[in-house]
Amino acid sequence: MVTPRTLGTLTLTVLCCVCGAASGVAAVAGDSRDAPIVGFAVNQALERERSGGAIPWTNAQTGHSGTIILEAATYAEPNKPCRGYRRTIEQPGFSPAEVRGNGCRIGPAIWTVEETVVTVAVAVGSPHLHPRHRHRLHHRPRARPARPA
Repeated sequence: MVTPRTLGTLTLTVLCCVCGAASGVAAVAGDSRDAPIVGFAVNQALERERSGGAIPWTNAQTGHSGTIILEAATYAEPNKPCRGYRRTIEQPGFSPAEVRGNGCRIGPAIWTVEETVVTVAVAVGSPHLHPRHRHRLHHRPRARPARPA
């Protein structure tokens, strides 16, 4: 589970072989057993799907699921497409989490992906789900000014 302390950005390379296996994939949020399924789904979405499409993914082993929603392609360099996307992670007993990502193609069916956690999954019934406490999950604490000596 991702906690407020583990928020951040992760860069990974998604590789897709002809056989359909994914390697070099790490999940940003959720169970690490979701990594191969999520990585394959992200790669397939970046490689083949149209912008605006919603691509579902499910891991029957963990019971986790989600959706990948693609944004329009841009070009960092000629012949180097990049695509933004967001994906959700739904886990039984937790609020949904959301991740934003950007993938750039670095070779045939090979994408480098950078993801940032936008919304953290919180256990259902947790006091952090109360609107009064929700800000604690999404904002960094402010630095306190130094007191004069």
